[in-house]
Amino acid sequence: MSLITTPSNAFIGEPEVVEDASVAESSAAWALLKDAAVALRPLQVKDGSVPNAGDHDAARGHVAAIIAGIRALAPAFPHDAEYLEASVKDFERWVAEGFGVPDFLDSLVAFQPQQ
Repeated sequence: MSLITTPSNAFIGEPEVVEDASVAESSAAWALLKDAAVALRPLQVKDGSVPNAGDHDAARGHVAAIIAGIRALAPAFPHDAEYLEASVKDFERWVAEGFGVPDFLDSLVAFQPQQ
């Protein structure tokens, strides 16, 4: 599936679901997630917040793309399901709370690579 972007960095549609981890890095979902994370970074200050309210619409679009990418990639990483779902919830909470200093403790706690 191709993604259609608009000037506000929003996207229409969702990336194809990736079920094979060996192709995840070359997938549209990974590119979407990576590009959104790179685009979000300049809107943030050192503490991770997005203090400029004028940047919030763009930040919402970038976070929506990050979440779409995570959800599309999740089936390829069933061993990280709890962490990936917690990450989505942390991103959603960050947006809902107005892009203050991000609190991603839930996803950090769920990240257990040793398991």
